[in-house]
Amino acid sequence: FFFVVKFCLIASTLFRGIWRRRLDRRLSQGSAIRTRSRGGKLTLLFSGVGLDLVVELGPDYGSVRLEVDGKAIRQGENGGEQENQEEGGEWSLAAAQVQRQVVLVEVRGLGQGPHTLKIVATQRRRVVIDSIDVLCSRRG
Repeated sequence: FFFVVKFCLIASTLFRGIWRRRLDRRLSQGSAIRTRSRGGKLTLLFSGVGLDLVVELGPDYGSVRLEVDGKAIRQGENGGEQENQEEGGEWSLAAAQVQRQVVLVEVRGLGQGPHTLKIVATQRRRVVIDSIDVLCSRRG
């Protein structure tokens, strides 16, 4: 699991539920974190103007609910890939075959300063977070 950042601040990462690190050279930086805990939550406190959430998709994978600064990321907002959006604001990680290094959501247009990203697993199925790429400035 890796954060790609350039000159911006990752204040902290908080985990609720059981999350495990997985090493795999086929992933963005050679590792990811994963959970099968329904309600498992990752909270990232960061400073930047946007981010990309990179995940793994596959058969029998679950869904996640995504929030930035307390607001749900929904279909078509902030550049989210619409084909993965389910009703109720959940993002499906299911696919017929395993797909690695998939940008599930691109968040843009955040004001400069501190922000909070929350990722919540909504099912007892596999969730694999490959990386969270934080954009530190509008020019970078």
